[in-house]
Amino acid sequence: MKKLNKTLFSILLMLLLFSKDTLQTFAMETSFQLPVETVLEGDRPLRQETFLIQMQALTKDAPMPEQTENQKVTIEIQGQGKKAFPPITFKQPGVYKYEVRQQPGNQEYYTYDTCVYNVTVYCTADSAQGLETTVVALEQGKEEVKKDAVRFVNRYELPKVPTEQNTTVKTGDKALLSTLLWILLASGFMILFLVVKKQRDKRKIEE
Repeated sequence: MKKLNKTLFSILLMLLLFSKDTLQTFAMETSFQLPVETVLEGDRPLRQETFLIQMQALTKDAPMPEQTENQKVTIEIQGQGKKAFPPITFKQPGVYKYEVRQQPGNQEYYTYDTCVYNVTVYCTADSAQGLETTVVALEQGKEEVKKDAVRFVNRYELPKVPTEQNTTVKTGDKALLSTLLWILLASGFMILFLVVKKQRDKRKIEE
């Protein structure tokens, strides 16, 4: 009987330990939100543009926010401002890669930032704290710089109005043209005077 009790106690202890480890395993998860900033340079627009920022998973089966379609999610930022993508929950250690870009707009006088960011999330397991994430965002085509946020710089520029300097140049051109006409007219009179004088002198000699 005592042997049976010891066996049952050992089984119950093993079940408790297994349940504890199982609960810890299921409890090991962490969430991450990628912040995004849009900057607007140049003139002040009369109406703010809505910028669309898209995140796409590059790693197969990479975690994505809820309500994601085709491994893509898009957020909107009104004018210049900051916003974060919906949270992504990681339940397994691994290296997950994403691509973040701004969708091109079609508003007049806007120049849209076309840079693309490669975002890598390193998810590691810690026995004491569970899962932890380290994020590296690199802009394509530039030197490797560690960032925890992505930034898009857009520009709004209205057509330039002709300046006073340009008007002065045009007025100067007209004055120069007028001077040249007066010179040509004076030269014509001088030539005519010389021709008439020569004819008069010739007549005097003949007489």
